[in-house]
Amino acid sequence: NMSARYSPDGSRLAMVLTGPGNADIYVGTNQAKGLNRIVNSSALEATPCWSPDGRDIVFASDTNGGLALFRGSASGGQYSHIPTQISGYCAEPDWNPRNADQIAFTIRQGAGFQIASYSFSERKSVTLTNERGDAIQPCWLNDGRHMLYTWRSGAAERIVLFDTISKKRTVLSPANLGKVSQASFLAPRG
Repeated sequence: NMSARYSPDGSRLAMVLTGPGNADIYVGTNQAKGLNRIVNSSALEATPCWSPDGRDIVFASDTNGGLALFRGSASGGQYSHIPTQISGYCAEPDWNPRNADQIAFTIRQGAGFQIASYSFSERKSVTLTNERGDAIQPCWLNDGRHMLYTWRSGAAERIVLFDTISKKRTVLSPANLGKVSQASFLAPRG
């Protein structure tokens, strides 16, 4: 049971549950009135993320072999493969809160991992980071330009603030904190 994410309006929660079998995606209200399994397959699903309008969900699944990204309605139904065409391993998606056309996600590149982005309208992916070590677990900030991610190098894990336009990176967590990972950002609600 993992990867719980609130919808943009805070009224629903998407998560991965493994109770009745495989890891599938469930959506429920924040009132604990029950959960609906919206993805039910023999594959393993992971890391659901909401579209900015709360209508769709993107997630990772190994239904086609390696981990790939899929998109569909947050109410359930059919899900379509996102043709990232950048790596045989695509996971940990996060939807840009200001640009519904863009998601960021983790890819395998060589022996390591980096952060990439995908444009739905262009049907194109680009690699955003070029870390020594791994860049994983992207998390957009509310401005839609900056993101947080985990930088893993050797035994160290630290949080990095990354400007997707200038490519400037700033390490936020000091080395003396040990392993720090999986940053999240909760956008203010009006």
